[in-house]
Amino acid sequence: MYLMVFPCVYLANYAFHLPFLLVFALCYIDEPVRYIIMQCHMYSGKWIKPVSDEGIKTIREFRKRHGIEKISN
Repeated sequence: MYLMVFPCVYLANYAFHLPFLLVFALCYIDEPVRYIIMQCHMYSGKWIKPVSDEGIKTIREFRKRHGIEKISN
């Protein structure tokens, strides 16, 4: 994300001499992209890892029930 934000902010400030509030707003230009990526990751369920013995025993059925296919342990 920083590869997108830093050049954008730098160019807006030093090359185009945009007003401060616009340059400041550009600091948050990556937030919609980050939000979409976060939502996709969260609702995929691939980040759920068992931590107890009971969870380890039931994780396969949980993944099958929720449609989570391949997950590296």
